[in-house]
Amino acid sequence: MKTSCWILLFLFLSLCPLVAQKEDSRDSKGDLHLNLFLDFSLTGRNIGDASFSLLSSPGFPQGGEEDQGVSERGFSLNYGELVLSSTLDRHFEIATVLHLREDHLEIEEAWVRTKSLPAGFQVQVGKFLSSFGRTNSQHAHYWRFASRPLPASLVLGEEGLGEKGIRLSWTPPLPLSLQVGTELLNGENGASFASEGSATLERSPAPRLITAFLKGERRIGKVLCLYGLSWANGKERRETFDEGASLPYRGHSRLYGADITIRLDIDSDRYLSLTGEGLWRKRRGDLLESDGSLLPGSADQGGLFLETTWKFSRRWGVNGRWEEVVRNKAESGGRSLLLPKSLSAWRGSLEFLPTESFRLRLELLRDLSRFLSKERRPYTEIRLSLNVVAGGHRDHSH
Repeated sequence: MKTSCWILLFLFLSLCPLVAQKEDSRDSKGDLHLNLFLDFSLTGRNIGDASFSLLSSPGFPQGGEEDQGVSERGFSLNYGELVLSSTLDRHFEIATVLHLREDHLEIEEAWVRTKSLPAGFQVQVGKFLSSFGRTNSQHAHYWRFASRPLPASLVLGEEGLGEKGIRLSWTPPLPLSLQVGTELLNGENGASFASEGSATLERSPAPRLITAFLKGERRIGKVLCLYGLSWANGKERRETFDEGASLPYRGHSRLYGADITIRLDIDSDRYLSLTGEGLWRKRRGDLLESDGSLLPGSADQGGLFLETTWKFSRRWGVNGRWEEVVRNKAESGGRSLLLPKSLSAWRGSLEFLPTESFRLRLELLRDLSRFLSKERRPYTEIRLSLNVVAGGHRDHSH
């Protein structure tokens, strides 16, 4: 896999001159656009690496993987992201997002999307990040912090909801900007829509997941407001429902989401923004005993985050985020599980952009959401990161 990564980087560097020669005709048919993102960091924590690897969040055994693979202190190459996109003609556009790590290469997205369907309709087919919520469809280089908000990380995993399937969206001819849509997906997300098989549990066939969303946008003078509602429903099959029971589980998960972003544009370089997003999950199903009898299993979990950004000059900005799981209730086999009612964390960061291609960020994290040996183990983390982009704009969400 390392050889593949070097080949991709070689192709990128080789094709850059060709793209540059066509800079004046970037919208021409078949023109290939290339973006490369690299992210490096130096991380310190007040907890040892061995203990950190054993931390977990009770009630979420399948969620909350380490952010961007940084499980050890010191220097890290967190990821590389190679984006290839092209407008085939006036009817179709395609894109592929390749996620590069030191030891493997992953196709994060690969899709085809229509451009000219009548009546405001659009169809997208392939592998893509779901439009559920506001932050799920954003790539890591777009984030203001090193990881996803805590509720999304625990409910959907650090990779988020990225699936193979089809999306249908519609932009109605209204005075305000509004989009509604639905997605039919395989349902391969291990945190909420697992499809594990065993001798006593049959895997459910794909597609197993359906989503629906509404997104709106309204600008009044210098104030921009973005808002959305989301829903998802999918089947779930697991070898175990919770950490204390070894019985297979079959059921379904339903997700509900709501988000809002308000941004005040002071001028072309400065702005102040506030984003809030809530995510709730309901799990309902049965635990299968060896004699074929069924026991109920359920969970009601959810949380929210608030994130603010103040870009006070062309090169400098500060960010803050509070995130908390406010409901964490589950029952297994008729017994209530002893789970912490609240899991929380807060973050702050200072960003400096010396050029359009480089971003330096100093980030402080105080995490109160992890447990070690059934006891809460708070920790503090400080990280200095460097993000580099070549070939495009860093805030492009693909």
